[in-house]
Amino acid sequence: MPFGQAEIDKIINEIDAKFMAAMEAGDVEKCLEFYHEHATVILHGHKEVAYGKEAIKTVLEKSFEGGPTTYKCTKIKNSGTGDGEFLISKGLVECHVSDMEEPFKVWGLVVYKRETDGSYKIYREENDFEKPID
Repeated sequence: MPFGQAEIDKIINEIDAKFMAAMEAGDVEKCLEFYHEHATVILHGHKEVAYGKEAIKTVLEKSFEGGPTTYKCTKIKNSGTGDGEFLISKGLVECHVSDMEEPFKVWGLVVYKRETDGSYKIYREENDFEKPID
């Protein structure tokens, strides 16, 4: 069944709201629930790649070292495959870290994969501190 833009936006926005709440709470274990067991996280600015939940857990733990953080997401484009197997979100996240005077921006691309139960998990995440990801 083809997915329309409204359905794609609804699914991604719901996932993002829950994920960002877990990020703002600094809850590593809750954040990990959003990732597929074979997920990959690519941090372009740090030249770092994490594959699988254990490696991603380390990335998340590092990201919480600066203290409580709030996030403001600006979606640039949500899309998906016609059958809804994969959903893709491109955006910009402004991060306000408690121990930093100025917020910093992260360009991101997230690919979600549909699970057998119909839910979606993050399958691939790319972040770049310098430029949008194509």
